[in-house]
Amino acid sequence: MKLLPSQRRQEIKKIATQDGVLRISDLADKFTVSEMTIRRDLEVLEESGYLERTFGGAVLSDQAAYESSHSSRLETNVAAKKAIARYAASLIYDGDTVALDVSTTALALAHELINRDLTVLTNSLNVALALRSSKTRLILSGGYLRQLSGGFVGPLALRTIKDLRVDHSFISAKGLTLSDGMFDSDLDEIEVKRAMIRSATRVTAIVDSSKFGKRALGKIVDFEAVDLLISDSGLSKDIEHELNNQDLNYHIAKIN
Repeated sequence: MKLLPSQRRQEIKKIATQDGVLRISDLADKFTVSEMTIRRDLEVLEESGYLERTFGGAVLSDQAAYESSHSSRLETNVAAKKAIARYAASLIYDGDTVALDVSTTALALAHELINRDLTVLTNSLNVALALRSSKTRLILSGGYLRQLSGGFVGPLALRTIKDLRVDHSFISAKGLTLSDGMFDSDLDEIEVKRAMIRSATRVTAIVDSSKFGKRALGKIVDFEAVDLLISDSGLSKDIEHELNNQDLNYHIAKIN
């Protein structure tokens, strides 16, 4: 059955989200329509901000890539992140100044802190939006915005964080190993996380169980710089056993 133009464009959006790059000839074959029809589809999707046309095809726009990436991360390990966030919030006292990084686990924590008597320093646009109507005092780091993460990074962000002192920083990671520490994939964001660690009296790592045993491009920090690690009850027995043999304070938040 032939698809309506609106249906075909929805399918093209799905392909773009999955693959990032589109070729007109491939799409024409897939939907058994002319290349001119596909060009019109791509033109419509470009006007909507979803695609950027290239010679012979199109690519996913930066904004669409960010929204897709953020949506995907928000929908991953939701229960684990909420469990970690609830416990982390219980460690924060009224009047504290806390730093939250750009992670979705930090975003879950921000939702636990709405209308608390706190000051929150963050480089996360999404954390700022979550707290925008809250009585919680909010400080944005400034800097330039990475579309894919919604995080402010660069010299201005680092200077802001360096000049401030916080009671408690909450830092997440793309991966960690108990022998080598915490890792992330973007070097600019790693620098911001390090700045938050250096500015804090207390540092808590908030990392869900899916990140254990993984590494990314750059190392954030060794666990010697971390006062507490919070993860969730999705951890394997082997990892829990390994944690017990480490000189590291940790807490396993129970997933409801």
